[in-house]
Amino acid sequence: MIAATVAAAAEPLVEIRFEGAMPFSRAKAIELAAVPVGTPLDDKTADAAAARIRDACRRRHYPQARVEWRREPLRSGRQNLLLRIDRGRQGRLKEVRFSGRRAIGAAELERTLRVSPRPGLWSRWLGRGAVMDADLARDRNALAASYHQRGHAAAEVGEPVLEWVRALNGFRLTWPILNEGPVYRVGYIRLDAVDLPSEAALRRIIGVNAGERFERRRVQEAVQRFEAYYHGRGHAFASVVAQEEWNDSQARIDLLFKATPGTRPVLRRILISGNTNTADRIILREIPLKPGQRFDADAVQEALARLSSLPMFSRVAVNCRGAADLPAFDLAVEVVERRTGRVEVGVVYGESEGAAFQLNVIEKSLSLAPPFRGEALQANLGLTLGSEAIRGDAGFSNPRLFDSRWSLDIQGSYEDSETISDYFDQRTYGVNLLVSHPLGRHHMLSTGYAVAGYEVYNLEEAAAPLLQPSLVTNQELFVTSWILAWSMDYTDRVIRPTRGVRLRGSVSLGSQALGGDTDVVQTEAGASLFLSPFFRHVLSLRGGVKSVDPYGDTDEVALPLRDYLGGSRDLRGFEYHSVSPLDEAGRPMGGQSAWWATAEYRVPLIRWLDLAVYYDVGDVSLESYAYSGEGPVSNWGIGVLIQAEEFPVRFDVATPIKTLEGDRQNEKGKPHFSFSAGYRF
Repeated sequence: MIAATVAAAAEPLVEIRFEGAMPFSRAKAIELAAVPVGTPLDDKTADAAAARIRDACRRRHYPQARVEWRREPLRSGRQNLLLRIDRGRQGRLKEVRFSGRRAIGAAELERTLRVSPRPGLWSRWLGRGAVMDADLARDRNALAASYHQRGHAAAEVGEPVLEWVRALNGFRLTWPILNEGPVYRVGYIRLDAVDLPSEAALRRIIGVNAGERFERRRVQEAVQRFEAYYHGRGHAFASVVAQEEWNDSQARIDLLFKATPGTRPVLRRILISGNTNTADRIILREIPLKPGQRFDADAVQEALARLSSLPMFSRVAVNCRGAADLPAFDLAVEVVERRTGRVEVGVVYGESEGAAFQLNVIEKSLSLAPPFRGEALQANLGLTLGSEAIRGDAGFSNPRLFDSRWSLDIQGSYEDSETISDYFDQRTYGVNLLVSHPLGRHHMLSTGYAVAGYEVYNLEEAAAPLLQPSLVTNQELFVTSWILAWSMDYTDRVIRPTRGVRLRGSVSLGSQALGGDTDVVQTEAGASLFLSPFFRHVLSLRGGVKSVDPYGDTDEVALPLRDYLGGSRDLRGFEYHSVSPLDEAGRPMGGQSAWWATAEYRVPLIRWLDLAVYYDVGDVSLESYAYSGEGPVSNWGIGVLIQAEEFPVRFDVATPIKTLEGDRQNEKGKPHFSFSAGYRF
């Protein structure tokens, strides 16, 4: 309880004084109060400061802590804040009881609670098990909902009682179930509405039948479906109310659904706020609904989805302003901008570059005219100087080419790598130009032109006699390709999805007719399935296939174009690019087809730290479109994911279960450590 004993004007604060014992230092208490000297001190500010001190005491397991405050006016016209602290007895919650309970088991009720005994050092270290007022209020609603969902519509739950119990050497929390009441059934269902759908559609909307056990949650869901039906017909401000008529003697509740559809208004204007850097035009082009058009619920949802996907906004709200009896409405769009430019400098270690200095410059809302920001163009520049690789890349993207739904992506890269193989090094450079167009909300089609050059050098002399002649002599390569790609995304979020499915496929046709020196077809496909069986637990199933096939004047696939597995993107228990058919000396020489699959279960430990357990399997074949090689090989592993904002870091340790016969780089049962940064798509 927080009590205000004196009211005064909001004069500046001079000092915070404390009375009573605290479980932390005075300096910490001043920090927790969060009211700097000179702040105008009113009742609301004083109440919030006292609440923060009280909650801090309770998180330190003083569950009965109380803080009272008083504002003390000074002759100077300023004032002090006095916080009187009664921390009470320290102890942990050891038991939860329910009085008056008969219809539902105690164990079942306790599973709905947030405030419950949390034994163990891990819970103590994380500060779990604290008795907080907000959590108790949530638990009281959850207990009532448990009864209501089972038909006990008249059930009442009282205020909890917290008491120290000597025998427990801790606290007991008792929830009084004041009234369980009988199980109510649904009685008559009546409608007071116009413009109704067919009887079959109406039954699906209501979803509740006479004689069934009454559940208020299902009735509320019926109201939401009813309103969505009217919204879909253009009634922007339709409202539906479910009136309950109780018959206690028969334990029956009759329902009356009363609908007020209102008008089908037209859009008068679009009101935009919160965009200090982003041009209005960038926001307006993402809204399919234009002034003069009738309300369209799907168009409003699409506008929200499009705007939320833009990288320059951290939060987007789209609301309709009007009334059910008015012929027009306004669409209010409120955005909160985030920083779109970022410079990253650091020293990293990766399996493909070794220890490296890394520099990345990223801008996600670039403009080509002063002030050079706010037009949603995206650019990036990266440089990696490693002990085993040098890499540079640059990119430019226009997500709405000429304000159309077409997007343009240009990417250029250069890499000089000593880790591409154990017996040769490779330089690679290339430029890709892609244009893309969405096919509905979940599909994307892309096409474009790619140029890539490859140079193989430092080829081991001992390896040359063991390789096919074309693989040795064709050490410089220039490939020009036409690319066609398709993707589908039905996941719940772009970054770290928890539910849904993703599919992708691409074909790259390299041809001498396009300016290169190699005729080759490269195909690739992948799929991801995400499931969430428990709160924030995620099961992901991912896999892919790829193949390369020479044609025309090209007889063999050159070394730089051959397929390999191994590394943080597929087989995490194997060295980078180490899984492929082996030559006579046990060295991987690459294949022409590969497949891989992984199953991973991710568990949250704390807010910013996840633990993952996974199994990877894959194989590489010498033949094109033939996915049975000398394997498959497999591994299992454990990963730790640190959720740094916009740039997560992951550490993995994985152990091969099965390796290829004659493999010199990977050993069954030998742990392999890997590191990766960024999100995997």
